[in-house]
Amino acid sequence: NGGGFFSARDIVVINDINIKNNSATMGGGINLSSSTLTMHNGEISSNVATNRGGGIIVGRLFNLLEHPISNLTIYNGTITANNATKGGGGIAIDDTCTFSNQTAAIQNNIPDNIGYFNRTEI
Repeated sequence: NGGGFFSARDIVVINDINIKNNSATMGGGINLSSSTLTMHNGEISSNVATNRGGGIIVGRLFNLLEHPISNLTIYNGTITANNATKGGGGIAIDDTCTFSNQTAAIQNNIPDNIGYFNRTEI
């Protein structure tokens, strides 16, 4: 999981990154598991997930409640042309996690730009 980038129980800041043309079961571009990620600028595009989160999946490590939630904040940047079979083409977010969009363009993702899910639906 996390075809381009995987983070588990970390605090990460990334600047001006391009994550393109990756694939995974969940999180074709980025898989964020019980982590905090702040992204400044950059592009997440043309990634594919056979489950959820074509561009990014935001969830808990091993999908368990005893693990901390994930937090995603994006400043500027673009999330586009990503694809996920079960939802969250751009970003799939566990409904217990947090997401803050600070002027990022999230568009043209299939089947949707942002999709929320309950961890029991994985």
